[in-house]
Amino acid sequence: MISELTTERLIMRPFKEKEAHLIFELDSNPKVMEHLGIATMKNIEEGAKVIESLIAQYKDHGIGRYVVELKETGEFIGWAGLKYMPELINDHQNHYDLGYRFSSKHWGRGYATEASKAWLEYADGIGQMSPIHAYTAEGHVASQQVLLKCGFELAGRFHDGLGWCTWLNRRSQNH
Repeated sequence: MISELTTERLIMRPFKEKEAHLIFELDSNPKVMEHLGIATMKNIEEGAKVIESLIAQYKDHGIGRYVVELKETGEFIGWAGLKYMPELINDHQNHYDLGYRFSSKHWGRGYATEASKAWLEYADGIGQMSPIHAYTAEGHVASQQVLLKCGFELAGRFHDGLGWCTWLNRRSQNH
């Protein structure tokens, strides 16, 4: 498992067991959760369950969602990373999902694009992470713009109570 991934402005590292409060801080914000089709977190115990699943993903697949901190200050601003998806989602199974979630006060500063590009470069270097998909709500234009900047193309749409777009990173198919 990679212990840290850095960019010009960001440090990304695995979540630790004691960091449920970071997940809760992010996922209890209705603005952050608006386009995800899931309810905001109501208590820290929900954050602890997410941390358990993240740590299991690290152990089982050597990859997952990582804490994103500002390099300059160490401030937690969200998470990003690649997650192995064995389950079937919109006719896709056994693939990697690029994902990110940032606190709303840090939106519009290019952090999602910077973190996503770093994870794609990491995947390119390994060469074993193909295909790489991403999912956005149909109306989440800002997130769709991040994916376009990172070389993703719209690959389809599906509905599970909320309209979703499936994106495929064409670079990842070459590995």
